[in-house]
This record gives sequence, structure tokens and C-alpha cells, in this order.
Amino acid sequence: MAKPTAFIDIALFGLLLIGLWIDSIIAIGLGIMTVGMMGVLQIANAPDMMTPAAGKYIMIIGLLVAVLGLIKMIINKNKSQGKLVDKKRLFTYILIWGAALVATVLVFKGPNVLINQINAGTFAPGTFIKSVLLVRNDTKQKIFLAANDATGLVLQNAIDTQVLSTSTLSLAQCKQTPFTKGELDANLKKAVAGNEDVGRYVGYGWKELDQGKGLNLGYGFLRRFTIKNNVCYGWVRSAKLLCNNAQAIDNFNVPTLKSLFAQMKQGTQAYDFLSGALTAYAIKGSGTVVNPAEFKDQIVTLRQYYQNNTIKTEAGKIYIPYRYLVPFNVVFNRSLQNLSSYYTDIGFVWLLILMLLVLGFIYTLFNQKRFKEHIDLTVLSGVTLI
Repeated sequence: MAKPTAFIDIALFGLLLIGLWIDSIIAIGLGIMTVGMMGVLQIANAPDMMTPAAGKYIMIIGLLVAVLGLIKMIINKNKSQGKLVDKKRLFTYILIWGAALVATVLVFKGPNVLINQINAGTFAPGTFIKSVLLVRNDTKQKIFLAANDATGLVLQNAIDTQVLSTSTLSLAQCKQTPFTKGELDANLKKAVAGNEDVGRYVGYGWKELDQGKGLNLGYGFLRRFTIKNNVCYGWVRSAKLLCNNAQAIDNFNVPTLKSLFAQMKQGTQAYDFLSGALTAYAIKGSGTVVNPAEFKDQIVTLRQYYQNNTIKTEAGKIYIPYRYLVPFNVVFNRSLQNLSSYYTDIGFVWLLILMLLVLGFIYTLFNQKRFKEHIDLTVLSGVTLI
């Protein structure tokens, strides 16, 4: 359980057992609930994909699906997927498997996590359980500056301003002054994403889809829903406002930023980001000539926010947030921009297999005879798609 993939593999295997042995609809519902639970607890890669509030709604949807499956199973009783008596026995086996797994992880991983948390003074029952079972690592107390952390940006700017104001060394003196690695790294915050692959194999912001000269199915399909040019589409009002003022943000136009700030609801991300940007401007001194390069961090933060929450159209182009594409494994950034790598090859093979699974799932759903005779195929493809 040291990596997110281990948690995902175990969860999928458990769902597969429930689908094959108990009921397929219950398995699908529990799978949706698992995705939502990861969002609520902000574990594994979930923080890059959804908020805790969105995770709660997803869990409710999954619960409704699971309840429908349970009702169907009780009504059908012994008519489908085995007798209820057999299902109780198989469900006991699943519980034993889960208990054995938890006990094994506690024995081999628990002591190390417990000692590290006690030494660091961060021990609490909740964090201990998350660290051991739910792919959370609290043993390394690093200060991270996330891509959407406005508060962290303000703090870093204050540190930079203080360092620059106290530095009186000339360039020649600076070159002659020895610095240790620890001194150079002091007070330096690291910009990272919750998932190491975000920004490494896939990017923040927008993925550009160009009409091109040939047949572009992705562009053509999305253009059916986004007809007008030079329009920002999305559900987040604040992100659309920022998107429509992208040029002002890139130029760090302070009057426009103040106007946008007045339209934001307090407590929202957009409010915090704009507040951080204007605070940085105030620290450098209001009324001075604005150089956008000095406010690069604030500009990037605002840009990433609206690009992560809006779809923009231009003549012959459409820009889609990477976060909309990543969950479906559609985007492969060719591994650190290399033109070829085994990650890219695996991605193409994965997409071909996914296409076969989707076609098989649709075939079993619309072929009543095959659906009854090959229920296992329906369960396997359905759980895998989740």
C-alpha cells in the first residue's frame, strides 16, 4: 500500500469479487462510492481530480445504485447469479479476504508509520489509518507550494522580498561567497502536484484541439456542443469571468483585477487567488509601474484556475482542461516530451483494450440473450470501466 496503484488494484479486485459472486449492480454502485470516498478523504490521486464536496455527491449516487442492486437481488432471490445462501457464504469469504489484507498491512506497515508519526508529533487515529490503509504519507513534513495555493504564494513572495531587500552583495561578491546546499534551499518551497504524474506525463491547464486539415473526431464532436467562437464555457461562474479577462490577467492589469475581485464570492478559490495577487501588488507598493514578470506566480495561479474549469473556443481551435481528459486516459504526453517511450506505447495499447471493453459492455447490454448467458462478461467489463 505504499503507492496509489496498490490501493486501486486492491479496490478493483474486491469490487470484481462482489460483482462476480454477489451482484453486478451492487458492485458498480460500490465502485462509484469508492471513487467518491477517495475524493472526500483526499487520498491517492483524488485531490488532483475532485473536491471533497464533489466526492460526497458521487458517493450519494453510488449509494443509490448499490441500493437498487440490493433491492433487485432480494426481489429476484434465487433467480439470478446464484442462491442467496450461496451469496452469504461467498460474502463471508470476501470479508475474510479483506480482514486478512488489513491485518497484513497493519503488521508490516503499521509499526513504521506509528513510530514516525510519534517522533514527528503528528500521531492521531485518523491520520494513522489513512497513512497505513489509504495511501497517505505524513512521515515527511515538507512544505509544498501547490499550483493552486494562493496563501503559499503570498508567503513565498514575502520571503523573496525580505531576502532581496537585505541583500547588499554585488555580483562579483556573490560569486565569491560560498553557500552550502542547506543555505540555498532554506525557506524554499517546492511546487508539486498531489499526483507525481500530473505535470510529468500530463499537464495543467488546457489541451489544444486543432481542426487541422484532416478528420479530427475530437474537435468535430466537441464543436457540436460549443458552436460560438471566442467564448468561455463552464459551470464555474468565477472561472468564466477570469477566462473572459485572460488578457488582463496576463498583463496583470490591476484595475481589472480589482473589478473582478469585487465580483467574487468570499471563501471561493477565485476570491482567495485574486486576494493573494492584489496583496502581492500591495506589498511591492501600489501606484508603481506594473511589470507582469514580477507577478508571474500570481498570473500562473489565476491562469491555471480558469483553465482547469473552463472550455474556450477560437476559430478552428478548442481548448479543453487536461483534468477533463486525464480520468479517461486520453492524453499521453509522451513521457517528459520524448517523442517515443514505453509509456506512450502502453497508453495506445490501453486505449485499444478500453475500446474492446466498451464495445463488449454495450453488446451484452443490448443483447438480452447474451446478457443472461454471459452475465460474467457484463460484470467484468462494467467493473473494469469504473
